[in-house]
Amino acid sequence: NHMSFDTNGIMNMPLQPAYSGHLSGHQTIATGTWTKLALATELYDKNNDFDSSTNYRFTCPVDGIYLTQLNASFGLTAGNDCGVAVHKNGSERIRRVDVPGRNGGHFGVNCMGLFDLDATDYLEFYAFHTEGSDDTITGSKEHSYVMVHKKAIDYYCDLEGISNKASDSTKNTTITNATIETAVDRNKRLGVE
Repeated sequence: NHMSFDTNGIMNMPLQPAYSGHLSGHQTIATGTWTKLALATELYDKNNDFDSSTNYRFTCPVDGIYLTQLNASFGLTAGNDCGVAVHKNGSERIRRVDVPGRNGGHFGVNCMGLFDLDATDYLEFYAFHTEGSDDTITGSKEHSYVMVHKKAIDYYCDLEGISNKASDSTKNTTITNATIETAVDRNKRLGVE
């Protein structure tokens, strides 16, 4: 079943693209170099959209708006830059760089963004620091992780012919004709920018 509504009207989309993963261990990165994170441990990957063994990238199975969050935790000396970035199809799209105000411990940097992606577009995840020597990104699901979820609300559904069966105790709804389109397609059809 690809999409259904329960008796309370809640939509269930079990194949909606969704991924979350993290480093399987600490990852050492060189100073001053943006380095791809080897996110080898998957917490979930609904449709096998993430390559957790070779390219460490999320490949979009369908067009849509995707919410992405990336976090990496560093153990730097105060005053050194550290950052994370998300790349789309090999080019940086968003980044966040921060400077820890204290020495040692975990210093997490995160960024979040919405991406308008087409099927086969891919996302990759990077980290950076200026410690002056190699530094280790903390490898755990609490400290260095990524999540990518396709938003469900970028669709409009125009329904026709809705009728409730009064004799049916479950109050199921019969839909005789439904048109589902993306927000982008709907806006194009309506001439809305």
